[in-house]
Amino acid sequence: MDSDFSRVKGADVVLLFIEAYGEPQYTISHGCSGGSYTSSRYTDIVPGLFDGILISCTFPDPLAIAINGLDGHLLAHYFNATAPGALSDPQIVAVTGFKSVRAFIDLANQAGRTDPTPGRVDITGYVSAPFNAAVPVAQRFDPVTNPRGLRGTVFDWERVINGVDPTTGYALRPFDNIGVQYGLRALNNGSILVQIVGVLCPARVAHR
Repeated sequence: MDSDFSRVKGADVVLLFIEAYGEPQYTISHGCSGGSYTSSRYTDIVPGLFDGILISCTFPDPLAIAINGLDGHLLAHYFNATAPGALSDPQIVAVTGFKSVRAFIDLANQAGRTDPTPGRVDITGYVSAPFNAAVPVAQRFDPVTNPRGLRGTVFDWERVINGVDPTTGYALRPFDNIGVQYGLRALNNGSILVQIVGVLCPARVAHR
């Protein structure tokens, strides 16, 4: 089962299957990455839906990858656009907390699934507004040509759960980064200097 929709809707599909065909002898959900994401979310909201789950390459918190990706994308923008070359690779690793710059970039590119704007030019590997090809392009969101179109983000999948902004109609986000001091540990341990981080206070990212 795909993970690209509301966890409530996905769990409902399983329940509808049981209603239509009867209660199975047992149910086990198995998957890696997106499959583990799906298994964990359905089990969290409907205990007993599955008799067991067998997951691998999973996440400590299925929703955490979204906020981590947003943080990564925010910092990647700073490193590549706001202050290119200001920090060395070891300093970038110290600020982000990853084992390598490559690992950090891989995480930053996960933010594509939170970005509704198609074709956004960004760091290598970044793909914004991912949609299945079955969704007609004419129905997809575009900030200029179709501002009321379908928005293919992890937040918009669950707009009926988290609500929408009454002004824009866009899905609300259950995350923010108010109060986060990026690079504070690296500053405190001497990995970076005040002169370098003087502008390392990027504003909150809001893909609108």
